[in-house]
Parts: sequence; C-alpha cells; structure tokens
Amino acid sequence: MHSFLIPKSTHIFYFYLFSLTQILLAYQESKKDTFCLCEHLLKLKNNHCDQLTVKLKQMENMVGVLQKELCEAKETQLQLEHEKDEWEQELSTLGGGAKMAE
Repeated sequence: MHSFLIPKSTHIFYFYLFSLTQILLAYQESKKDTFCLCEHLLKLKNNHCDQLTVKLKQMENMVGVLQKELCEAKETQLQLEHEKDEWEQELSTLGGGAKMAE
C-alpha cells in the first residue's frame, strides 16, 4: 500500500500508537529497574540485620562472661577480706600474748 493513499489521520493515529507503545515499554522497564533496585536494597538490609543480630548475640555472651568474672572477683575480694580479718585477729592475739609474757 502506498502511503499517499492512506489518509493523514491514519498516519497520526499510527504515530500516536507507536509513541504510546514506546512510552509504555519505557515505563515497564523503569518499573522493572525500580523493582530490582528495591529487591537489592531489601537484601542488603536483611544482610545488615543478620550481621547486627550476630553482633548482638556476641555482645550478650560477652556481658554474661564479664558478669560471671565480676561475681568471681567480688567473691575473691570478700574471701581475702575475711582472711585479712582472721590474720589481724590472730596477730593481735599473738601480740597480746607476747605483751603478757613480758
């Protein structure tokens, strides 16, 4: 068919249809790119959350270890203070006995 036989309005219609098709294809590609970007960002966020969860568990474990060490240190300190008191008492007893012997 020769283009000079097709009315101008048909040319305009086909041009309009072609333009709309191009716009829709570009929009569809844009949506696909946006979806891929969002999917990638979601994976990164989830990975970061997993890393933070692991760090949190490690810190909780460290807190538990430090609390246990603190309890042991306090216990040792109390035991040493008790022994010190016993030695001071024994020393005063020995010192008092030595004074009596004089």
